[in-house]
Amino acid sequence: MSKYFSAFARKSNKTTQAFGLNDTLVDHSAKDWKKNRAPPLPPPTANVEELTAPIGSAVEDELLAQSADNAQTFRVTEGWGLDAEDEDNKGTGGMLIDNGFWPGSWTIPQTAFTFGVMDMHEQMTRQAQMSTLDFWEYLRRRTDIVRQDDLPDRYRELLTAAREWQCLGMAKRQGLDSLHDLQYGSLAVVCPACPQVTKNMDPGWRQRKEEDKFLDAFFYAKDGNFRSNQKQKDMDPLDFPLTKGAAYFANEDAFNFFVKTTGTDDAEVSTCHQFGAMGHGYRWGKISGIFTICCSRHMFTLPGGIVDLELGEKHLDERLSKLFKRIKREPQFKDLAAASLPETTHAVPAFHGPAHQERCRFCMSFTYLEGSGRCDGEAPERTHVPSNAAADNNREMSDGHRHDSINLDRGDQNAHKVHRMPLELLRKHILAVDQEAEHKKELNVLEESIRKYLADYTLTSWNQELQKWYTEVRDFRNHDTMIATNPFVLNRAKLLPKEISVPEVEVAATDAEDDPLATAIKHGVDLEVAKAKLVVDIRLCDKTEATLIKMEDEKAHLERKVKAWYTQYEAQLLPLMTAAAEDAKVVRVDIRSASSGDAVAALQLVSDRDTRIYRELSEDYGLIHSEVLELTGDDDDTSPVEIAGQKRKRSELKLSKFSRTALERKVHDIDIRLPSSTKAVVLGQEHMQTAVALELEIRKDMSRRQLDHLRTELITLYALTRDRTNTLSGQTQMTRSAKKLTTRNRAVKTAAAAYRRSYTAMRCLGLSPKDQEFRPLKANEVKSYPVGVGLAEPKKTKTKEGSKTLTKPRARPVMSWIWGGVGWSVSVDESIQEHAYDAVKVQWFRMSANAARWREERMLVEEEMRRTARFFLVSSRELVDDAQLLDREGNVGKAAYFRKRAYRFERLLDLCNEKWDTVRILRGLRYTYNGEHIEALQYKATPDTHSRPAPADSGPHEV
Repeated sequence: MSKYFSAFARKSNKTTQAFGLNDTLVDHSAKDWKKNRAPPLPPPTANVEELTAPIGSAVEDELLAQSADNAQTFRVTEGWGLDAEDEDNKGTGGMLIDNGFWPGSWTIPQTAFTFGVMDMHEQMTRQAQMSTLDFWEYLRRRTDIVRQDDLPDRYRELLTAAREWQCLGMAKRQGLDSLHDLQYGSLAVVCPACPQVTKNMDPGWRQRKEEDKFLDAFFYAKDGNFRSNQKQKDMDPLDFPLTKGAAYFANEDAFNFFVKTTGTDDAEVSTCHQFGAMGHGYRWGKISGIFTICCSRHMFTLPGGIVDLELGEKHLDERLSKLFKRIKREPQFKDLAAASLPETTHAVPAFHGPAHQERCRFCMSFTYLEGSGRCDGEAPERTHVPSNAAADNNREMSDGHRHDSINLDRGDQNAHKVHRMPLELLRKHILAVDQEAEHKKELNVLEESIRKYLADYTLTSWNQELQKWYTEVRDFRNHDTMIATNPFVLNRAKLLPKEISVPEVEVAATDAEDDPLATAIKHGVDLEVAKAKLVVDIRLCDKTEATLIKMEDEKAHLERKVKAWYTQYEAQLLPLMTAAAEDAKVVRVDIRSASSGDAVAALQLVSDRDTRIYRELSEDYGLIHSEVLELTGDDDDTSPVEIAGQKRKRSELKLSKFSRTALERKVHDIDIRLPSSTKAVVLGQEHMQTAVALELEIRKDMSRRQLDHLRTELITLYALTRDRTNTLSGQTQMTRSAKKLTTRNRAVKTAAAAYRRSYTAMRCLGLSPKDQEFRPLKANEVKSYPVGVGLAEPKKTKTKEGSKTLTKPRARPVMSWIWGGVGWSVSVDESIQEHAYDAVKVQWFRMSANAARWREERMLVEEEMRRTARFFLVSSRELVDDAQLLDREGNVGKAAYFRKRAYRFERLLDLCNEKWDTVRILRGLRYTYNGEHIEALQYKATPDTHSRPAPADSGPHEV
């Protein structure tokens, strides 16, 4: 293998070019070298003749491999096809490699492949998941697309050559001289950000505070994959993996011996998910799948972290569950049984949680485990996705070839993750810093509201309960008792009953005021609400004759009440509107000589709230056309919506099922004139100021009550949904429950629509669009608090930093603004106040857990950045030292390659320095090299004008 590290030379077009075997490997191609770096090849004083061999043109000439033996047929395979046969010459493996060709066999090679075609095959296999058969057909088509059957079949030779090429390249990248006597994990690419005691950890990590020890924890996850199975392929029973025990599969001999000698344990009885995945996986073939252990935070497959599943996932879990019993039983494991193992905390991955019991979903959830950050435990699932593309090819292979293929694929994945690590950690750090601030802000708002409306000791007792949970949840024996008092879910004993009736909220105060103007406005608001309710009732009724007659009676009753109210209107509001209209100069006739009806027409006091302003706000509400049509009142308006600063939009599509009935139109045409229905130019006059202020206060009080009503409806809907999920069964009960849920969903939409009408009126009356108490109610904000406290998927926005564009992930608000405080919990109906208090408690516990996890995530990412920088630095220095030793030994080719590997880590370290200059925690970084603590690594100074402030705990952690 040592000769493969030597520099080779290719003479092409009368030009001698020096190159190394690894120049063709995708993750080690470095074409430029800095002047202050050691050259990749020996200095010019070396004997260049020993490093070169003329072979003629690689493009046009056939290989001339001279030999004293008898003539043999020889064929060369190049990237553009197959060269002609040469019966006068014969090649040997060593001579072929010296001249840039890889032999198809070693004893008497008759086929050779250029380094270029081998490299192309490796890249197409790893990146495009192309099978070797498809690649061979590609070469045949490139050679002769007409008479392909005349070409000799060299597919088997290509299979063997590609496997050897890729495995040797894998060994070469790790600096190994041979594939014999490989050490455990010697071919694996390890994670630079995970803790490695001798390489990248802080020198003072053993002295950390107890609450910071999670920073040095190793996160790993394990899961099975039934796509990576294998058919019954016994045509080569002597096949063995070239990478046995040195890459990502556990040593096959040791594992098979363990399985055979352990015997069969009794069937394990599951207390949770009943191994449901076993019923959905492939059960045929020799191997049913693989079991993988990965780095949970960075998705690196661990060395020796894969084994085959011969009997399914349950088989391996069963053995793991009884491992310690066997350790105590076997005398050879006596020392291991007495050893103290590291403290280990178990958790259920987020995606797997719904398949488990409630005890697992909460007591073993990453979200509710202290020190877990934002890890979700689904790293194996993510590593399976790119590997599944090659699973169809791998299942057709023999035992050894399949293991080598999977090892090569996982090694390629790990290598790419190493190269992306600086940018990936930067992305995580930006997200963690932003989300930590966002969650902390939301939690502070909630806690201020709790201190205001609830008892002073509430937060103190809740904090003590949360810390008790974090302490006790690490012991499995406590889970059964803890789940009964789980603070992260509503107490079932306090849930609302099935038959629940939410009282209608009073939207306006009584008319016991002495001010006749205020009384007139209050009555007008009441009539407006009654009108809107009647429109909705008509739309949702069953349209039978009896129902329509009832609706006609209600319409007539409303018209009588409106007609009676107009007496108050003409006495109190009309004079003010008339005077304001005169001041605004919008009068075209003599108002004083006109009747009240003519005066209204002349003043042009036609409401534009339900058309222009509401439709403008409907974009903020996020409503569909049907919801806008239900709440506006203008089905005939086909004019396009015009908003300042935006392009004119086409009119909404008119759907027949949303058209108003004749009765609806009659109700809608009932005219109720209030200050909020008046044009803005009239509202701005001095005569209208008192009326505007009075209606605005009435509308605010009504909006508060409507929000309380909406929250009550949402809590009711959530309680009924949980009751249906957890307690009901059978078609009859589920059907009845579905009808109740439909009614409650409709009530939620009605309550939201009522608030939106009030908010629109307040905006017409001059409410600031930046008001914090009353905001536009978007469609995705009408949800109960358990849904809103989690983190939504982050959006990506681009910001300019100088001449570079950085993609910064941003997350949507962590919950709906309607749950920002707890004042609603003391203003709801007394029958559900106990439930509301429990809801506030659950909200605080969940928000506290989320805020704590984001703080831990930021700290973990910063420690991972420090570990990654140390790893790159120490790895580079170790390789440079090894190269200097090889130089002294005279192995200049291998020394040159080691310098090339060191240069790769130096480039990655420079990338960290370039991208992480916003993170000052890396200045003065400490690391250990050759047993010595060094603090020599200094990063670029960060400008004081940078947009992101430095974290409070900058610098290495010390006690």
